[in-house]
Amino acid sequence: MEKKSKKLRLYFQLNYAILIGLLPIFWIGNSWKTSQAAPQKEQHQLTDLELEHAASKLLTKSQAYFEKGEYWKAAQDMILIMDYYPDYSRLDEVIYTLGNCLFQMELFKASEKIYRYLILNIRNSSFVPYALYGLERIYYETKQYERAIEYFHLLRKRFPNITVDEGIYYYGGLSYFYLEDYDNAILILSAIDNKSEYWGYALYTRSLAYFKKKISIMLLRT
Repeated sequence: MEKKSKKLRLYFQLNYAILIGLLPIFWIGNSWKTSQAAPQKEQHQLTDLELEHAASKLLTKSQAYFEKGEYWKAAQDMILIMDYYPDYSRLDEVIYTLGNCLFQMELFKASEKIYRYLILNIRNSSFVPYALYGLERIYYETKQYERAIEYFHLLRKRFPNITVDEGIYYYGGLSYFYLEDYDNAILILSAIDNKSEYWGYALYTRSLAYFKKKISIMLLRT
């Protein structure tokens, strides 16, 4: 477990910290740990329960930052948890939240790597389908529509009851639309419920797809 924890810590510190420009956070953290090393010898060693409690408080604070749109602050807290307590029982949630922060900041390459790390290394996590959905969104936002569609179908097949299903259909339908596959775009967008937050956008795109399909048929007949 200790070897795995060190590997996980090194992975995030060297790879993602450099990638997204957050290395100063680790310099500050390491400086703090160095400066506190001597006094800590006279203090009691933190128990796993105390570390768990502290990490949970920090996670709650970071999620509040996220809800307020303060993604940079939320990301900092996520990285501090991974740096100081990589054995945290909710580490998968931390990693997933960090991926969402990076996505919101439009750091798509970094977000993609975070989601992929979660999917490949914590495979039994309940956040895996949401990380896959994150990849679908990233590929849509970066105009990699074929890849977005791949993840749309993967999610439909493996996780048909995921709670963000309407978002899955929305980005899948739009990906088909921009590939000018209007039949599939209409079919998929029609599956979105009229109470969904995506309904208005889906309805507009469906109408546009019908129109473009009609124009294409007319052009073929001329």
